[in-house]
Order: sequence, then C-alpha cells, then structure tokens
Amino acid sequence: MTNIRRISMIAALATTTVGLLGVAPAPLAATTLTVGVDCYSLGHGRLQCAADAGGGTAPYSYAWSPTPSAGGGSEGLAIIPCNPYQYRTVSVTVTDANSDTAMASGSFYCGDAV
Repeated sequence: MTNIRRISMIAALATTTVGLLGVAPAPLAATTLTVGVDCYSLGHGRLQCAADAGGGTAPYSYAWSPTPSAGGGSEGLAIIPCNPYQYRTVSVTVTDANSDTAMASGSFYCGDAV
C-alpha cells in the first residue's frame, strides 16, 4: 500500500509541476510602424499635408520631401510649396524612437493660385 501512495503522490506532483511549467505568459506582440499621408490645396501655391503615423514606438520624427515651407519636424504637419493647377508628389518618412522607419507618398493637386 505504501508504494501505491508514493506512486500516486509522485504522479500528482509531476502533473502539478508540468501544469505550472506549461503556463507561460504570451510574448508581447511587436507593432509595425505605419504611416499615411494626405494633402489638400490651400491655394497660393501651397499644400497642407498631414502624416498619420501609428504602431512602432513614440515619439516620431518626420522627414518631408520636398522640404516644407513651414511645419515638418515632430508634429506630422507640413506646408509644401507647389505650382498652381499641377500635381505635386509629396513623400514623408517617419522614424520612431527605435529608429524604425516607414514611408508614404502621394500625388496631390495644387489647385488654383487664389
């Protein structure tokens, strides 16, 4: 009878130990840095552009092409010069706190000169 108890206790202990070892917290999922860009005409040869960054690790920095006449930097907003009645390609590269980058671009109509 003593051997049966020992075997039962060892089996119970092994089951408990395996159960405890099998419960591990799930690893944190990494988020991918993403960015979108949208611009609209302000008239007078200017586009107002906004970059929408997500994922990654804040804070973000923004590098615009062409170089903005105002804005840029860390806010995700920029005023881009353009020729009236023509399309202008605008690109933005976002860098997060971990030096990960994402890029977006689009072609936007500049509108009239008024």
